[in-house]
Amino acid sequence: MNRALWELQLRSLRGRLRRRLRLLRKPRYVIGLVAGLAWMAFWIGRPLGRALRRSVGQGDAGVEVGNGIIRVGDKSVQFGPGALLEKLPAGALDGVHLLVALILAVAICLWWLAPWHRPVLRLREEELSLLLAAPLSRRQIIQYAILRHQPGIIFGSLIMSFFLGSGPLLHRAGFLFMAWLFLSLWDLHSTARHLWHARTREVGGMTALRRRIGLAGGTGLYLVATGAALYAAHATALAAAAGAGDDMLASVGNYLTALGSSLPVTILLAPLWAMVAPFFATTPMGYAFALAAPLLALVAHHEWVVRTPRLFEDAALEQARKRGRSKNKNRRQRRRWKLGRRRQPFPLPPVGLPEVAIVWKNLLQVSRLGLGTIVALGLGGLLLVTILPAFLPTPTKFYLMLALAGAFPPAMVALMCGVIYRHDLRVDLLHADILRAWPLSGSRLVAAEVAGPVISATLAATLALGVAAAAETGHRLQAFLAGRGGGQSLLPADFWTLIHAPAPLAMLLAAAGVLPLVVALAAVSSAIQNLAVLLFPGWLRLGRQRRSGAAQFGQNLLASAVLMLTLAIGLIPGLLLAGLVVGLHFFLGLSVSPWEWPLLGILTALPLAAEAAGLILLAGRRWERFDPSAQTLSED
Repeated sequence: MNRALWELQLRSLRGRLRRRLRLLRKPRYVIGLVAGLAWMAFWIGRPLGRALRRSVGQGDAGVEVGNGIIRVGDKSVQFGPGALLEKLPAGALDGVHLLVALILAVAICLWWLAPWHRPVLRLREEELSLLLAAPLSRRQIIQYAILRHQPGIIFGSLIMSFFLGSGPLLHRAGFLFMAWLFLSLWDLHSTARHLWHARTREVGGMTALRRRIGLAGGTGLYLVATGAALYAAHATALAAAAGAGDDMLASVGNYLTALGSSLPVTILLAPLWAMVAPFFATTPMGYAFALAAPLLALVAHHEWVVRTPRLFEDAALEQARKRGRSKNKNRRQRRRWKLGRRRQPFPLPPVGLPEVAIVWKNLLQVSRLGLGTIVALGLGGLLLVTILPAFLPTPTKFYLMLALAGAFPPAMVALMCGVIYRHDLRVDLLHADILRAWPLSGSRLVAAEVAGPVISATLAATLALGVAAAAETGHRLQAFLAGRGGGQSLLPADFWTLIHAPAPLAMLLAAAGVLPLVVALAAVSSAIQNLAVLLFPGWLRLGRQRRSGAAQFGQNLLASAVLMLTLAIGLIPGLLLAGLVVGLHFFLGLSVSPWEWPLLGILTALPLAAEAAGLILLAGRRWERFDPSAQTLSED
C-alpha cells in the first residue's frame, strides 16, 4: 500500500487514541473504564489470587496461562474446555479438528445463502474527498479501507493468545500469529462475501438471478454431500464408541477418533480443515506446513477483495444505481421501486403535532412496512403456527417449547428496550444543529424520541405473547381434532378451575394486564438511555452501530446497574400496590377475577409510568441546556 496511506492510517489511529485519552481527563468518562477493569479483575483476578495464595503457602508460585486454564502451582482456574481436551486421547484431536471444520463449513454456507449484506468498505465523505482526489489507484483505496479493521483484529488476537495460548514465549508468539491469521482471513472473507452480494444486487436482472441460483445450487449440493458422508461416518463412529462400555470419556474419545479418520468427510471439509490446521499442529515442522494453506488463502482473499468491481464510493454508488434503474429496468420495476419508497409506518398528515413526525421518522429507520401491515403479518403468522402443527403429529414438547419461547421475551424486550432499539436520540444527536430548529420543547422532543423504541418493544412483546397463546390454542385444537376433547391444556387443570373463565378470554385479559407493564418498563429503559446520551454525549456511542472494548464494557455495566436500580425504584411500589389489592382479596375470601388482571397491570405500571415521565422531563431540561459546540459528536 502507498506509504502516504500508511501514514494516514497511523495518524488516524493515533488521533482516535489521543481523543479517547483526552476524554479520560474528566471523571465522568473514566468511570466506565475503571468499572470495566474492576469487573475483569473481579472475575479473573479473584480466583487467580486465591490459587496464588494457596500455591505460595505450599512453596510453589509458578504461574502458567494456556489452553483455557490458568495454573498456579498444582492448582488451576478453568476458563474454557482446556481441561476436557487434555483428558481426551491423542487420536480424538483429529475428530475435534474435523468437527471445528464442519461447524465453520455449515456456518459459512448458511451465511452465504443469507440475502442481507452490509457496507464493509465504509469511508466517510471527507475521507472519500481526500482519497479520490489523490493520485491513488482503486486498489490502494480498498487496501486502506480494509486495513482499518486491523487494530481490532490485533487486539482480539492478543486476548486469544493470553487465554488460549500455552507454553514458552515462542509458542505463545506462534499462537498469536495463528490467531491473527485466522481473524484476518475471516475478516477478508466477510468483506468478500458482502461485496459479492452487493455486486449481485448492483448488476441486477438475469445476471443476478444466475449468480444467486449458482450460489444456492452449489452450496446445496455441497451441504447434501457433506451430510451424507457425515451420516456414514457417524454410524461408524457410534459403533466404535459403543465398544468402550460405560466409560463416557473413553466413548467420546473413540467416537472422535473414528470420526476424525473418515476420509470422505475430511476431503469434503479439506478447505476449512486446512484453515484451522495450525491450531492443531503438534510439531514445529507440522506447524510450518499447516501455515501454508491459510497464508495462500489470505493472499487469495486479499486479491479477491481489492480486485472487486463493486462501486464503494457513496456518490458513485448512487449514480450507478440511478443509471441502472434508467437503463436496465423496465417500467414495471421502476414503479415497484417507487411504491416501495412510498411505504411508511403510518400516514403522516401535513398538519399536526410535530412529535408525531419524529415518531414516524424513527419508525421509518426500522422498517418501511406500515404498522397495520406488520400487525396483519403477525396475525397471519400466529394463525399459521396455531393451525398447521395441529394437523400434524406434533408432540406436546413442541407446544411447551413454543409457549416458553413466547412467555419470556416480553420481559426481556421491555427491560432491554433501550439497549436493543437505538432509533432515538443516539441517532438524532448526530444532527443536533437540525434538532435545534425543531419547534419543540425539550421534554416533548425527548418524549417523541422515546416513543419509537417503546412502540417497537410493545409490538415485539405482543408478538411473543401471541406465540404463547398460539401454543396453548394449538395444543387444544390438536386434542380436539384427535377426538380427545378440547379441554386439554399446557397449564394444570387446577389453574382453569381457579380463574373460572374460558381460555381464550383469560389469555386475552392476561395480555391486557401484561402490556401496560411492558410499555412502562420499555419507557423507563429508553428514557434512561436518552438521558444518558444527553449527559455523556462524548462517552456513549452515537449512531446505529454499537462499540466494543473495555471502556464500553464498563459503561454497559454501569448503564445496566443504573437501569436495574431505576426499574426497582419504580417497580417495587407498583408491586406493593398490586400485592395489597391481591392480599385484600384473600383477606375478604375473594378470588382475583380475570377481569381484574388489566387493572392490576395498570396499577403496577403507574409508578413506572410516573418515573418515565420524570426521566423525560429531566432529559428535556438537559436538552434545553445542551451545547453541541462544547461536545464531540461522532459515530466513532
